[in-house]
Amino acid sequence: MERPLIDSHRNSPGGNNQSAGRESSPNALSIDRRGKAFKTGSKVQQAAALVDIAYDGEGLPESFLDSPHFSEKADYYLFYNAAGPLWLATYAALLLLNFVEIPSWCLTRHEHSCGDPKEYWLGDVPYLPPTVFLIVELVLFVLLAAHVLFPLLYAGPKLYKESPKDAISTGLLLLLGLDIVRQMLFVWTDFPVVELESVRLAPYLRVLIFLVSVKEVRDNLWTVVTIVPNFMDIFILGFVYVAFSSWLAYVLFEDTLQGKEEFTTFSITSLKMVILFTGSNNPDVWQKAYEEHRAYSIFFVVYLLLGLYFLTNLVLAVIFDSFQKQLGQARKAKEANKRRVLSRAFAFVDGDNRGYIDSDQLTGLMHALNLYRAVPHIEKDDMRHIFLALDDSGDYKIQEDEFSDLCDAIGTKFIKLDEPPFLKIVAPGIFNSRAFTAVRDFVKDPRFDRYVMTSILLANLVTVAIETALDMRNLPSQALWQDIEYVFGWIYVLEALLKVSVLGFSNYWRETANRFDFFITWTILIGQTALILDPNQTVANKEWIRYLLIGRMLRLLRLLTYVERYRAIVKTFLKLIPAMGPLFGVLFGFVSLFNSLGIHLFGGLVYESNPLLKSTPLSDHKPYNFNDYSTGMVTLFNLLSEADWQDWMEGYAILGHRALAARTFFLAFMCLGTGLVMNVFVSFVMEAFTVEMETETEAEKAASRSGDGLNLSAERHGANVRPQMSNSDRLMDKMFGEGDGDGDKESGDQGV
Repeated sequence: MERPLIDSHRNSPGGNNQSAGRESSPNALSIDRRGKAFKTGSKVQQAAALVDIAYDGEGLPESFLDSPHFSEKADYYLFYNAAGPLWLATYAALLLLNFVEIPSWCLTRHEHSCGDPKEYWLGDVPYLPPTVFLIVELVLFVLLAAHVLFPLLYAGPKLYKESPKDAISTGLLLLLGLDIVRQMLFVWTDFPVVELESVRLAPYLRVLIFLVSVKEVRDNLWTVVTIVPNFMDIFILGFVYVAFSSWLAYVLFEDTLQGKEEFTTFSITSLKMVILFTGSNNPDVWQKAYEEHRAYSIFFVVYLLLGLYFLTNLVLAVIFDSFQKQLGQARKAKEANKRRVLSRAFAFVDGDNRGYIDSDQLTGLMHALNLYRAVPHIEKDDMRHIFLALDDSGDYKIQEDEFSDLCDAIGTKFIKLDEPPFLKIVAPGIFNSRAFTAVRDFVKDPRFDRYVMTSILLANLVTVAIETALDMRNLPSQALWQDIEYVFGWIYVLEALLKVSVLGFSNYWRETANRFDFFITWTILIGQTALILDPNQTVANKEWIRYLLIGRMLRLLRLLTYVERYRAIVKTFLKLIPAMGPLFGVLFGFVSLFNSLGIHLFGGLVYESNPLLKSTPLSDHKPYNFNDYSTGMVTLFNLLSEADWQDWMEGYAILGHRALAARTFFLAFMCLGTGLVMNVFVSFVMEAFTVEMETETEAEKAASRSGDGLNLSAERHGANVRPQMSNSDRLMDKMFGEGDGDGDKESGDQGV
């Protein structure tokens, strides 16, 4: 062991470990991207790129790892992933098409026109003319085809055919293309096509392609789908319970006032008992029985206790259990994919197929990994101990399982290497000057956000409160406070510029909180500047600027993280906001599909002059209808809260003369929406909160065992103390043990 496991270029106190890592690995400087590493790098450099991919949650299709054109295909694959923002923007625009498309019932030979928004209670979203809409749809279709068909470049036709996701996406894309061609014939030619615009498939296909093609949304959708069998077990139990209770109620109240006025037939009794199961018509539906004899209330109380308070919570319990099992399976699948990629990385390092790698090969891998992660540099005296900690067999050879332990240590303990700030590249003299070094230390100090920015936010909160109160009273002194708010806007701009200069934009943008701050800051500043230049408010409106000012005060929620009793709650909330994005995508897709169906079934039925409208419960809910896409989305969102949903069901059954269609539509939406999808949401929150509480408890136990000094080190490095010692734990002890106190190593815990 003449050569160390990792080169030991000990930095001077306060030195930059990351830059040292780059300087000690000159060959890595030429490999600035994973794609370039796969294309022109050595096997060791390719192995380092694979290790980084494995712990970033990305996976290479296993079938083309053995391809003779592996490097080129990997380049395509990484480019495909790098173009993620373009694909997401395409899908966002695709979903927005449903909102700006003229409602289908307006283009048919309907008795009434939808030209008057007040007559039909339409939404405020403007519709695109058919020709303009079709051009936009064609452009998005081309981008969509590029995303769906791009895997052919790196996966090849064989893998493409074997992938269910790709096969489904291609089939949906083909259907969408045919539907667009049909629409082109309908709009631009006199070709004799079916003029039933309401049967167009595009509104459904856009949503289905989004659900299938966006990976994060697809994974969450699959989680919901796998829960359906267990959900159906409880659904059948609930169906039997409601059916038996309905029959019992029909027989029990046959000769009573309740039976003569409410439970007149078995079908009506069943429908009203289903509604009572959700609590929407309680206690109105059994008031006649209660007035006739108080003892009749026992039947309904028992029915609600067993149904509303037992079976519905049992549904949640079953879904939560299934959700946890599905998460466990997803973690296992992700771990298996990671192990396959690491196995390939090991094979790349072990070019001679000896079944092990030696210290020289491992040293080369460490050099290459410094391009991606801040792997620390260890003293020579520690190298033998680290190597022995990895070498379980004692043969001075690193086997594949021991190699995985090392990769686990690197992937979970060392932070992702930051991109160098732009200022450091273009003006290194200024960046490394004494004055700017002081600025960097000041901005990076946790006290900058905790004390300086918090004090500014509190002062800004007082300013907003005073200005709002003065504005509501129309007092002229509010102008002064508006000017003060404008000054605060420039302070936040200065904060953003400082952080971008010190951290670099890519590193700054990596944090969700920074994205929120950046967007709010610049939007408010532009709006306030527009108000000063244009007092007539033709460009900007001070009302929505005030809403943004209030939104910026959400940053004060971080104060609660400093209070121990609120820390877990606030952390869970802040983590849930970005983490629930894909699940919101599933909910949006679910509601969108029902919304398109609702427009086809019930579009144009609610209008002011409809003589049947006043005789239906919908006369009190006219703005909430299915006359266009935006109002339909709001209507279905309200129904998710189970607020008088039976009014819409009965109203559309009367207006459309489609009792069976209306009842089937709304019962299916309530069952799947509130019974399945919303319970998955609740399960997600429960799981996240449970994990966060366990993390907090483990951290407290670790702090009590370690003492104040070690606790400070753990807080600085994000280290996670675990009860059992694996090889990767022992490696960490060697790297961050008590005997190594120079403090120049940088680590981070990337997962909960």
